[in-house]
Amino acid sequence: MLAEKHPEVRPIIAEYKKLTWSERRRMIADLKEKYRRDDAAVLADAVMDSRREIARALKAQGDPIEKIAAATHLSQEEIEAL
Repeated sequence: MLAEKHPEVRPIIAEYKKLTWSERRRMIADLKEKYRRDDAAVLADAVMDSRREIARALKAQGDPIEKIAAATHLSQEEIEAL
């Protein structure tokens, strides 16, 4: 190995390993954050889908658009488009 043949490079190699470990840790942290954001986006989409389903059902029953908007937190325009 290079460090065995050239002892003067040992500190440089040790520093390189530290940087590499730091980069790995940073990559893991970034991936965890991406997973958290993706998970939150999927959950938000599911919530919106369920609100639209509820709005469709209430609209089919003949409930007023204003009441549906208040119950589902969807805009009146979005409910009318369903």
